[in-house]
Amino acid sequence: MTARSQHCTRERLEACGLLACAVFAAEVALAAGAANASLESVKTFGFVAVLLTLATSTLGCLLASDEEVVLPTAAVVPPAPPAPGLADGCNDSGRTVGRLLGRFYTLPLETRRLPDFSVLPSAGSVCLSELDVSERSGYPSFPGVRNRYTWFGVDLQGAFVVAQDGVYDFRLTSDDGSKLLIDGAQVIDDDGYHQTRTVVGSVDLPAGTHVIDVPYWQGPGPLSLVLEVARHGGPFEVFHLDRPLPDIGYSRARGGS
Repeated sequence: MTARSQHCTRERLEACGLLACAVFAAEVALAAGAANASLESVKTFGFVAVLLTLATSTLGCLLASDEEVVLPTAAVVPPAPPAPGLADGCNDSGRTVGRLLGRFYTLPLETRRLPDFSVLPSAGSVCLSELDVSERSGYPSFPGVRNRYTWFGVDLQGAFVVAQDGVYDFRLTSDDGSKLLIDGAQVIDDDGYHQTRTVVGSVDLPAGTHVIDVPYWQGPGPLSLVLEVARHGGPFEVFHLDRPLPDIGYSRARGGS
């Protein structure tokens, strides 16, 4: 940002200083001539006067400057990217087609595998239409999780529609552990205490509505959770539960098969 009135040249400051000294000398002279004024009181008065005069004169100099300079500014913190997949419309009492309802849980530091979420008290919930949480540390954390980046779990449950029979490949990437279950059957097991890791699984799905579960837990360090889908042997893309399969080609590709 540029602005006026915030810089003085050396010549201008020297002129301001001379003016301040002249004013100071006049003030001391007046004080010395004052009736019944002791030498010590004159010195004290003069010292205070010069400080005030220098401050006033320098401020006037700064305000009178007609030069433009670039002012230092505080570091600009870019806004956090929107949390991926956040949506509304989840049914807290059951599964919603096209959505994942995730319930959060606080986990103990000794956690090394997915816990039994059914015996833990829930700390909140979030509604998602996709899982596209790329590897990250700190804020923004997992969508819907505030002020917590480590030692938590999310039990995600939802439903999606398959419009055409076929074999579909799923790719699950997570840090730490996760699993993918469709219609109650395990398709991918990426559980454990590990860095970002990717596992692929395939399943033959008839047309109709299917239920999906993605339990996930995060320990220390970075976190990630991405679920992708592809027609068997085709390129993977982020799985949008709100679009019936095989509606492939609706998002950016994340790589080959």
